[in-house]
Amino acid sequence: MNEAFSLWNLFPDFEEFFAGNLHSAEWLTALFIIGLLAAFIISLFYALIKCVSSARHIRFYKQLLRDLTQEQLASRQRELTQKALSDKREEYGKLWKEFDETLVFSPDGSRIFNTLDAAHFFNTESLSKGLTENRLLAAVPGFLTAIGVIGTFVGLTMGLATLEISQDAGVDVLRQGIGNMISGASVAFLTSVWGVSSSVLFNFFEKIMERYIRKEIALLQNRIDYLYPRINPEQSLVKIADYNRVSTETLQGLAEKIGDRLQEAINQTTDSIRTGLEDSLNKIMAPAIESLVTNAHQGSQQALESLLNRFLEGVGEAGNAQRQMMEASSKDVQAAIGNLGTQMSTFISSIEAQAKNIREESRISQEVLVSQLQEREKIQEEHQLQLEAKFGSLVHGLVEKLDKHHRQSEDRDQTRAAVFEKQLQEMVTKSNQVIELIGGQLTSQIEKEKELHDQRYQTLTDNVAGFERTQTDLIAKVESLISLQYDQSELINKGLSELLEKFRHLAEANTAAGREMVESSKQMQSVSNQLGLMAAAIRQVTEKLSDDIGKAAELTANLAEENHMVSKDLRESLEGYQQLTKSMDVVVTKLSGATESAERGFSIVHSHLDEFRKSLTNHVTELDEYIQKLLINYADQVQSQTTERLNIWNSQTNEYISLMTGAVRALNDVVDELETKIGGHA
Repeated sequence: MNEAFSLWNLFPDFEEFFAGNLHSAEWLTALFIIGLLAAFIISLFYALIKCVSSARHIRFYKQLLRDLTQEQLASRQRELTQKALSDKREEYGKLWKEFDETLVFSPDGSRIFNTLDAAHFFNTESLSKGLTENRLLAAVPGFLTAIGVIGTFVGLTMGLATLEISQDAGVDVLRQGIGNMISGASVAFLTSVWGVSSSVLFNFFEKIMERYIRKEIALLQNRIDYLYPRINPEQSLVKIADYNRVSTETLQGLAEKIGDRLQEAINQTTDSIRTGLEDSLNKIMAPAIESLVTNAHQGSQQALESLLNRFLEGVGEAGNAQRQMMEASSKDVQAAIGNLGTQMSTFISSIEAQAKNIREESRISQEVLVSQLQEREKIQEEHQLQLEAKFGSLVHGLVEKLDKHHRQSEDRDQTRAAVFEKQLQEMVTKSNQVIELIGGQLTSQIEKEKELHDQRYQTLTDNVAGFERTQTDLIAKVESLISLQYDQSELINKGLSELLEKFRHLAEANTAAGREMVESSKQMQSVSNQLGLMAAAIRQVTEKLSDDIGKAAELTANLAEENHMVSKDLRESLEGYQQLTKSMDVVVTKLSGATESAERGFSIVHSHLDEFRKSLTNHVTELDEYIQKLLINYADQVQSQTTERLNIWNSQTNEYISLMTGAVRALNDVVDELETKIGGHA
């Protein structure tokens, strides 16, 4: 029987290991396999302990909910919580306490509802974190395979190190080297076999335990979700809306009922008043009438007084009865309103309790969300640290590119600033030229206006001088006329004096009228002659005065014409001033246009600056996007290169293993041929 392919060859020789033969291949093989077995057993034992712990944790909650129905939970919920908290394992009770805080009772207190799914509390993270969420256990198969691969390369290295292939090596040396190499290859492949086998076995057992735990957790979640139905905030809002609708309808009906009851009470009160009045009249008026008839002789006054007193007493009694009935009706109405207030208070309290529960649910959801966000933030921070560690070198390399790009940007900015400064200088130069041109035009216009004003002022001065000369001549003529009139007045006064003197002589002659009649007539004739002369003189003076007055009128007309000419010149001067004002307005308008042009120039400058700022912002944004693209491309390149290099390394390793396998086979063939030749020579 050929034992070359016996399965016992897959087991190492542990006797060599315990014998302490450190230089043999069997000792090295046993060392690696013992290490593999130790890692396998320790990891499997640890996984088994965590599986048993998780199963015990799940079994605790199953026993807690055993033989319970939805109808029994409301009465036994406090008992379940106390039982969970009384357990010696505090983490069991704490988890159940957190779950209990999210439960809400129905309005009648007969059922309990859950605001969160059972998977939120009872999951692999909280019940079997050591098994399903343990990354160390997930990495154990890789560790076992890696130990086997390390043993493979160690055996191959040691086997190849003893091979002598020099030309002067003899057959014995060659056989010994080939034997050592084969021993090393056996060590290499045996450790790989044990490493891969232990990895497969551990992975198999670990997945079985994980599947069992996940199945138990799913059953527990289904059991809890069945016992505690889920209630969501939307359902509560719908119920609140229904309650509001029912309360509105109830209030409307209650108002109608109150009105009906009040109407009935008023009707009853009216009937009772009418009945009381009728009874009072029947009881009081009838005896009073009879007494009035029988006792009419006692006096109508006494009968009427007694009748009125009895009538008033009856009315008072009826009023008291009516008042008592009204008080009773008001008490009934107050009692009904009090009951309504109590019902409304109860309803409002229930609504407030519902709102409080909803707020509590929202708070719990927010806390859970915050905790999840904090965990994610921690994971994100770790991932960020890893990314920072990975891209540190990338950033260092990009710094130089950024510096170079920044210098190029600075050069472009300087060039742009120089061009902008040049354009601004040209704009300022053009603005100065425009201002100088406007100033020259304004100066020439002002000089022209000044010359025109001087001419108009000279004309006005000449006109005023002519007017003064004319006025002087007029004054001289008036003075001569006045002197002439004075002379004429003196002459008239003299003539009158002479006339008076002659009248005096006449008076004297009248005294001697009788005596000198002839002389008197002669004297009268001479006086008449003198009076004729005086009349002629007066006529001459009057004609001369009229001529002087005509000349004065002509002078006055000439003066009026000259005054008209002066006013005309003044009007022309005023029109000149108005034209000057208009020209000044034109100049001001031109200056305003120049100012607006300057403002437009400055607005253009501001727009250029804004465009420059926007272009710079766009440039920075493009730079950021470019950097992000570079980082993303670099990450893709690193990932692709890493994957490619790992694939190349795997292919090279496979080729190396295939080459070593071929080399071993070739060595086996050589050994077989050597043994055949040696056997033939023997």
